[in-house]
Amino acid sequence: LKGFRTVNDYLELARATPLRFEPGTSDGYSNLGYVVLGGIIEAITGRSYFDVVEDYVYKPAGMKSSGSFEPGTGKNMAIGYTRMRRG
Repeated sequence: LKGFRTVNDYLELARATPLRFEPGTSDGYSNLGYVVLGGIIEAITGRSYFDVVEDYVYKPAGMKSSGSFEPGTGKNMAIGYTRMRRG
């Protein structure tokens, strides 16, 4: 997902993703639920989701090597992946 850097970038993906079933008729896990939560956090705080996580999760937990980095900028950085559905 090259070019996806902000919560809003992912929210656009969520908006474009068709529902698997009518709301209230079934349930299932979705990573996009966490994207929506990130959007809610930004709307409530007026801050970037990534800055909020830094201040309220990483720093209090002493996670000095954790964060949201641009690809290739962090030492020992894990590379994320997304499995795209076809068809």
